[in-house]
Amino acid sequence: MKDLRSYHNALGAEALAALVTDPANFTVVEPAAATLSTAPPGGEIAITITGPAATGSAVDFTDLDARRIHLEHPPPQPVPVFSLLSQQICTAGNLTVISAQAKGGKSAVVGAMIASIMAAVEPKAEEDDDLPDDEPEHDLLGFTAAAHAGRAVVLFDTEQSPYDAWNLVHRSAQRAGVSAMPGTFRGYSLADVSTEKRRAYLAAEMQRAQEECGGIHSVFIDGVADLCKSPNDDIEAFALVEQLAQLAIAHACPIILVLHENPSGFETGKTRGHLGSQLERKAESNLRIAKDGKSGASIIFSERCRHACISRDDALRFAWSVPDGMHMTVEAETKESRTETARQNEQPECQAVFAGHVGEISYGEMKQRIMINAHVAERSAKRRIKQWLSIGLIKQVATGSYLRC
Repeated sequence: MKDLRSYHNALGAEALAALVTDPANFTVVEPAAATLSTAPPGGEIAITITGPAATGSAVDFTDLDARRIHLEHPPPQPVPVFSLLSQQICTAGNLTVISAQAKGGKSAVVGAMIASIMAAVEPKAEEDDDLPDDEPEHDLLGFTAAAHAGRAVVLFDTEQSPYDAWNLVHRSAQRAGVSAMPGTFRGYSLADVSTEKRRAYLAAEMQRAQEECGGIHSVFIDGVADLCKSPNDDIEAFALVEQLAQLAIAHACPIILVLHENPSGFETGKTRGHLGSQLERKAESNLRIAKDGKSGASIIFSERCRHACISRDDALRFAWSVPDGMHMTVEAETKESRTETARQNEQPECQAVFAGHVGEISYGEMKQRIMINAHVAERSAKRRIKQWLSIGLIKQVATGSYLRC
């Protein structure tokens, strides 16, 4: 390029002016017109360049105009498909993310949400609207769902073995109190299927479910990261989230996605790679499962949701129940409940220390009795006296001595 410029400059100003003004040295290119072609639900929208045209003259604005927002024509207000603790978390056409550390209880939550669909009933007749709602018969971990009304419920389990995937559905049926799942429930075990096939199966199955069931209630993907080769690849991750959003809108249903948190994300809840970051931005609700440090139970709460606010303090707690063979709701621990638990634990030892003694007892004598009875050192005996006072097992009277309550 430098040699070519030097050559033309050497020709002189007149020759250079003739060169740049001669139309024969230039080619006029008309702007190309872009046309949109739509694809069936689950497919991608194609943009085709059709050739030269005047600027903007060949653009078809029909699709764009159909999406224009008019205040006088609001779209129908979405009806909650799922609620948690009576707060709306899922509506049709949106994504919801459930995240936790490994073995944090994500599948239990998915099972409870599916159970809430099976336990849901059709809305009451208008004349019954004033009647109080019945108490829930089953432990659904705080979830309620709209009745499926014959629409499909789709589950893709990409993480668990075939038996564990079956067990998730089996526990859902048990939790809902049903002996069998309806024919419109379509659950699949895909742990041994390639990434490409999982993506293809998802779009195809949603289309088939739409046609065969007259609509889709909800879609669950337990292991959304298994639908891409690398959650850290921003191009692949963004394309997957875009496809999922398009599928949710095209089929007018929520898609619930389960995603692992980074191993180092105990405090922040950061999910895996670019996929997690993009889902966090695009999802209607981001539900997080974490361990309660005090009780060891799992808690589920919402940190970033459009329509809900469930703080850690208000979170529902659940833990594995051996008798029930599944996770069950547990009551939140309060100061009163902790005190009562301590009273029950310390009561037998306190009774043994006061055995055979009637009336008041001095501090020194009670301390000696604790040391002998519990085989502890003086410092530990003093701590016992302090604890027993705080939880109301003993009390100090005006004389400075102590009585058992």
